[in-house]
Amino acid sequence: NADVNYNAGIAAMAENDVKQAEQYLGKAAGTAGDINAAMGTLYTMKGDYAAAKNAYGNKASNNAAVQQILNADYEAALQTLNKVEKPNATTAYLKAVVGARQNDRNAVYANVKAAIQQDANLKAKAQNDIEFAKYMEDEAFMAIIK
Repeated sequence: NADVNYNAGIAAMAENDVKQAEQYLGKAAGTAGDINAAMGTLYTMKGDYAAAKNAYGNKASNNAAVQQILNADYEAALQTLNKVEKPNATTAYLKAVVGARQNDRNAVYANVKAAIQQDANLKAKAQNDIEFAKYMEDEAFMAIIK
């Protein structure tokens, strides 16, 4: 059953079992699930960003933005994140990462703050995230993440 294989593939990706995910998703043609998004995530996990980009197409999602960030296409990532249909804490956090990579201090502050307001668990993540290393001596940033 295509849906069973799709779900098993998603579960395998959650366990970082790329090989198993590839096998299950290879048998998921015709699934009701979003096979393109799943394949985009799988390709991103494998480091094949060109294939991931093709799989995601023009779909605006947090995962598509991650692929763009990893490919150093920060403007595209920001455009994608701004088009996410139901933005969440992860969307804001990824915007903060883009801000950090573009040396946009205000974007970092605003988006880390927004992310933490939506999901308090992201405070600990931000405290240890190398993306924000250069802001760790910054009083304004530290006030947000403490």
